[in-house]
Amino acid sequence: MQLYDRLRFAFSSFGLLVALVLASTVFGLDDESSESSILLKDATIHSMGPDGTFVGSVLIVDGKIKTVDKEIEAPNDATVYELKGFHLTPGLIDSRSKLWLTPTAIAEGNAKAELNVVDAIDPWSEDWQELAAQGITSVYVQPNSTGAVGGMGAVLRVGPHGSIEKIVMKDEVAVQVSIGTRGRSSKDRFAQIQALEKLLKAAQDKKKDDKDKKDSDKKDEKSDKKDDDKKEADKKEDKDDDKKKDDKKDDDKKDEKDEKKDVTKEIFKRVLKKEIPLFVEVHHSDAVKRVVALAEEFKIRIVLDGLVKAGSCIEDIQESNLPIVVGPFFESGATPEYRKDADLDWLCEIETDEKLWAISAFSGNSRGSQALRFNAAAAVGCGVDADRVLKSVTVNAARMLGVGDYVGTIEAGKQADIAVFSGSPVDSSAAARLVISHGNVTFESDVTAMESKTESDESAESKSIALPERLPKRYVVKTSRLLRGGKFSAGSLVIENGKVSAVDVKSDESDEVYDLGDAIVTPGLVIAHTTLGQVASITDSMESDASHLRAVDAFDPTTKKAKETLGDGFIHLGLAPGTANTSSGAMGHIRLGTGDYVAAATIANQFVFGNSARNVERYPASLNGQVRMVSDLFNGELIESRVYLSESVADSIEGEKIACVQEVASGKRKAIFLATDKVEIRSILAIAKENNLEASTLASSGPVGDLAPQLAEQKFSLIVLPIGANALNRPALQIKAAVDAGIPIAFAGDSAMQVRTTASMLAAAGVPVEKVLSGLTEGGASVVGMSDVGFKAGASADFVVWSDSPLNFAAKPLNVVVDGKPVSKK
Repeated sequence: MQLYDRLRFAFSSFGLLVALVLASTVFGLDDESSESSILLKDATIHSMGPDGTFVGSVLIVDGKIKTVDKEIEAPNDATVYELKGFHLTPGLIDSRSKLWLTPTAIAEGNAKAELNVVDAIDPWSEDWQELAAQGITSVYVQPNSTGAVGGMGAVLRVGPHGSIEKIVMKDEVAVQVSIGTRGRSSKDRFAQIQALEKLLKAAQDKKKDDKDKKDSDKKDEKSDKKDDDKKEADKKEDKDDDKKKDDKKDDDKKDEKDEKKDVTKEIFKRVLKKEIPLFVEVHHSDAVKRVVALAEEFKIRIVLDGLVKAGSCIEDIQESNLPIVVGPFFESGATPEYRKDADLDWLCEIETDEKLWAISAFSGNSRGSQALRFNAAAAVGCGVDADRVLKSVTVNAARMLGVGDYVGTIEAGKQADIAVFSGSPVDSSAAARLVISHGNVTFESDVTAMESKTESDESAESKSIALPERLPKRYVVKTSRLLRGGKFSAGSLVIENGKVSAVDVKSDESDEVYDLGDAIVTPGLVIAHTTLGQVASITDSMESDASHLRAVDAFDPTTKKAKETLGDGFIHLGLAPGTANTSSGAMGHIRLGTGDYVAAATIANQFVFGNSARNVERYPASLNGQVRMVSDLFNGELIESRVYLSESVADSIEGEKIACVQEVASGKRKAIFLATDKVEIRSILAIAKENNLEASTLASSGPVGDLAPQLAEQKFSLIVLPIGANALNRPALQIKAAVDAGIPIAFAGDSAMQVRTTASMLAAAGVPVEKVLSGLTEGGASVVGMSDVGFKAGASADFVVWSDSPLNFAAKPLNVVVDGKPVSKK
């Protein structure tokens, strides 16, 4: 029995009744909304409908939008939310999600259309909470496909509904088909398209069906006569009936197989009648052309799903006017083979008001839809109009999925699926203030900590002007948004001979002044902890004590990743050794974009308390051993080396190791500790206290919030390790608790995308923007002991001109300037 069948059995009859009763007990839900009426007052409403965008209010009664107007008087029993300055939109919709499915159900699939994703829903899953925190109120979920056809998909609600009936908004939305996600060659794709065409023709040929049925009936008659004759012969010969039983088993198997074929055929007959569309996941130009041709040949509804490589078929897509689901624009994990070298700039070429298209996160994880707004922001960064991007995750998605009559716009009579944000909904760093699904509040932020963006941030007249490609030796940069100490304010920089000679002083009449208007100017961004993908070169895993190793000695600044990182606005790197050794070695300060790229060879030493540095073939193999080893190092005791060296060389290396650790103990170098769980973090706190290590730094994305008081008491700083797209919100809340306790932060990552994703997520989770921006600039540099970062007289003139805040994933660097000279322009 397949998982879908098992789950269907598990949640049927009595089990489903129990689920319904318990859901009412836990969540206090019934068929009506939990609030009799809610008034959302004075918000900037993006209606996504004929009313456009305006400042007004929305009244919700019994789970539906009753009134939308510029002014609404609050009913006596209404819960009122004052939302001046906040942005109100329809609830966001992810057009391809895995919410409500278990990992096993996500992975399991079939090659037949009879699977229905509703049979695999786990109504007890709490993963919806992460999605609600991002403003998502609906998702489209479909079975996995291991063959050409995967089965039926459904639109599901996001919220604590507690039963399958309440979760499902619309069943049997579409039939899922995949072309080119398994086989890599064009031959494989052609075979998959042929299989799809065969299914369509089999469902289309009615005359052939009738003929086959008559032939089958005649065959059955002949078969029956033969069986009767055989029975008579068997009776006469008094033979055992074992053979008949075996024949019956074979017939049952054949009947079962024929029945499954008929189910698939019936489903495809509905496709031919245009009752349900095909969602065809397709990624290559040759396959797109063939799928478009099939849509025309059979006159069926097709949605081009997961389109990332348009190439030579842009005109075919445009002329066909088939709806499309595009994405992902943003991927923090490993990219599947069929999505590598994806080019999404083509979307700007075909977008029209008539074209129906949606954006999806396309995650294979049940919580992966959290990344929907990152994809939307990245689409804006690619040049797609922000309003059209917002439509793609609201009204367009609703229409495409056949639920446009219920959700997707802010209109009277529609279901109350609504999201409220502190800034633009397609700004990935804008925090969700309030989210309502089916009239129920599914997410509400801390009101006291939440503020909307100022009107100046949203000014339609704001202009961002880039610097020219050539600059004089002395010049002045002016902007209304200069970033200092994590805050934006009007200011100016006097740049002379590659240095900041003055800040906020009146310029001479002879100075060349570049007024950048409202363009954001930040110091060069900082990745406080990184190997930049060069861990194999800068790590020596021979010994668990590699205290003397210097990461900068093996760094190559000419790699593609190094150049991309510089182009993305990150100039300063805390280059760290890998995590294979407990005492890993020294971190250094790298300045990209300059010939003398090593700003400081040693700024900190790294100590790893985690599985990556434990090895059963060498000491230490456990956390206890790691604690003892590091404690011994600070007492001047080294572990015995396994490597044979001459006595003089061995003595020299031992002296270097002791000297390095002594510099940490004396405060000349920072101590950087890596840990993942509470036991490891508590062990680090004990070592730091025992050895009087003041202002040490913890690198973690673990439960730091739970231990925030202890970390703050010992004046620890925090390097935030990358937060993946499948688990954005939970770690972010831990980091928020640490920041609220007064712990300074910095960021780690092996790419600009990783770092900006984490920083943007923290801002969206309610971490003060000032703290996040500080962690990306001067504050982050201070955490690991970097100097010469920021806007102060005498500092190197390293800065970046941005199209928007670097916390917004849509923002792009307009100029990257190192030593006063542009090194990259986008």
